[in-house]
Amino acid sequence: MSQDELVEDPTAEATPPECDAKPADTDLELERGVGPEDGEWQAASEVDEAFVPEPIVLIPSPVDGLPIPADERPGLQLAPRFSVDNLVCLEDRRRYVEVFEEELLDEYEDWGHFAQSHESNLLTYRTIHDEDGKERQRRVFSASLVEKLYGRDVVCVCSAEGVAMRGAIYTIIPVRPLRPVCEHYKRQLFNNDDQPDPNKPGHRILFRNCTARRSVGGAFLSLRDQAVYACEHRTPADPTSTALLDAIDDKALTEVVEEVPLFNLR
Repeated sequence: MSQDELVEDPTAEATPPECDAKPADTDLELERGVGPEDGEWQAASEVDEAFVPEPIVLIPSPVDGLPIPADERPGLQLAPRFSVDNLVCLEDRRRYVEVFEEELLDEYEDWGHFAQSHESNLLTYRTIHDEDGKERQRRVFSASLVEKLYGRDVVCVCSAEGVAMRGAIYTIIPVRPLRPVCEHYKRQLFNNDDQPDPNKPGHRILFRNCTARRSVGGAFLSLRDQAVYACEHRTPADPTSTALLDAIDDKALTEVVEEVPLFNLR
C-alpha cells in the first residue's frame, strides 16, 4: 500500500513499512492565513473522523410551513455556559478550606519557611489524621473571611490562645480555594485576522486548552464552548470528580445488562 493510498483513507490498515515515517513525511508547511485555531483539536473530532454522512429528512414546519429537519428540537442549541460548575478545570474561589500541616511542608514550601520564622506563634494548623488515625474533615470558610497575609491566603480567627493583633486576639489558619485551578488548563489570547482593528470587538480571540490531552496530530484539546463536568487528568485532583466518575463506574458494574431498556431509555 502506497503513502498516497494511506492519505486518501486514514482508517486503512498499514503494514510495518508504511508505519516507518521519515522526517520529511512529518513536515507541515502552514499556508498563508492559517491561524492558531487551525491547530486546535476538538473533542468531537474523534467521532467526526469516522462519521458517515446521511440524508436529512425534512418535514413542513407546523409554524410557517417551511421545511425543517424531522428531528429538530425546539429552542436554540446553545453552548454550555462558561462557569465554575460547568468547567472543572477552573478555580473555585467561592469557598476556602484549611490547609493541613503535611500540605504546608510539601505543596506550600514557602509556608514551611513562614512556620519556622519568628511569626510562627500566629500560625495554627492541624494534621490530616487525628489521634485515632482517622482523616479529619477540612474546615470550610466563606470567601469573605479570607485575606492576604505574608503573601498567602489566610483566615484570622478569634482565639483566647492567640496573639494580640488588630485590637483582638487572633490565630491565623492557612487556607486555599475549595478547588485550585488545574495545572493543565492553559489560555492564550490571539489576534483575529478577520478583524484587524485592535480597537473593535472581535479583534482578540481567547483560546482555552487542556494540555493533558492531545489529538493524533499533537494538537491540544480545545475547551471553548465545551463543558467538563469531571476529570481525572486534573492536577491537583478534584475529589468531586473522582466521586462522580466512581459512581458511574459502580452503576455500570452492578447493573444487569438484561434489565437495561433499549437505547438506555427509562
